[in-house]
Amino acid sequence: MDADTALLLGDYLYAHGLVRVAEAGTVEAVADLAALISLCAQMRADRLPGDGEAWASTAATLGAGEAARLGWAAADSDRTARALAAHARRVG
Repeated sequence: MDADTALLLGDYLYAHGLVRVAEAGTVEAVADLAALISLCAQMRADRLPGDGEAWASTAATLGAGEAARLGWAAADSDRTARALAAHARRVG
């Protein structure tokens, strides 16, 4: 993946997150998305893997607060697997 593709993917994920926040309609959803953005930025800066899983977990539990506070592994594995599969279908 080149830098332009990575930027477009980031923009897509951010926009999709905003759609999910609007659907959830809660302050907790906004906090979850803010935590996700912070976590993914830190992971990227440290060149660590797992931002896709963090995104999928937060999307699956948006508004609950658990994925953002506890990390992606704390989310229900079936919901996370479904979210990762949807992510793979949309972005490859």
